Amino acid sequence: MNRQTKAFLKVPRRRKRSAPVSVKRLAVNPASIELALLMWMSKENWSECEESRKRLSVLESEIAKHAAKGALESLLTAGCDRGALLRSLGLSCGKPVDFVLDNWFTKLGPQSLQGLFGMDGRDFSALKNSLLKASDRIDGINGRFEFGVLLTTSHLQMFQGIPSLLHGYVSLLDLAAKRLARGAHFYRNLGKGILTLYVKQQTGRFRDEEVSGLLAAVYDNEYGVINHRDWRNEQKEFFARLSPFIPLFHSRSAPQQ
Repeated sequence: MNRQTKAFLKVPRRRKRSAPVSVKRLAVNPASIELALLMWMSKENWSECEESRKRLSVLESEIAKHAAKGALESLLTAGCDRGALLRSLGLSCGKPVDFVLDNWFTKLGPQSLQGLFGMDGRDFSALKNSLLKASDRIDGINGRFEFGVLLTTSHLQMFQGIPSLLHGYVSLLDLAAKRLARGAHFYRNLGKGILTLYVKQQTGRFRDEEVSGLLAAVYDNEYGVINHRDWRNEQKEFFARLSPFIPLFHSRSAPQQ
């Protein structure tokens, strides 16, 4: 058998089937929760009503009552804004200046999945699984030529992203469950983080002595420098997520009147 015959009889290699195109798994940024809350909390002009001005005055009275006025004045001299300081201080102790935040910061946040989503762990897992299955099914439908070609037109292109959006939504549910439904007082912790990082960004230092003095005044307890420094050292990951967004808060703080 010559070479040509051997070549002719050689069984051709099977081409590997191309793997089906999978849904692009969109996932929200780990800092999405902090960013969303700060954006909502930082709406302009919330502190300009009479009720908010009264609350600012009450906070200042508590600071003076507990001999912490020196700490406040020291931070103001170092470059902090009075309104931004008092607003973040109020959030830290459950006494928000902006009354629209009362339902968040005057009580504990959601302590469980039931409190956050209105469902238990089993139902929560079932919901996520159904959303992911729907994502895969929709992706399969979109990939069929007769239907998929419709989605190439400008007025229907928006539906191409549904599968990846569903994946992103599930990742947001997981992130919210992790951040908000673990029994911690997340919202007050957020306020305390805003206060601490705001002072750091405005003055170049954490100034634990002054910040702890203000917190002790509004907590009405023996919260000291060591307490605050220990808490701050435990929050490094949280601070890393929150720090880039602090300007959103203090840049929109309404001036005290």
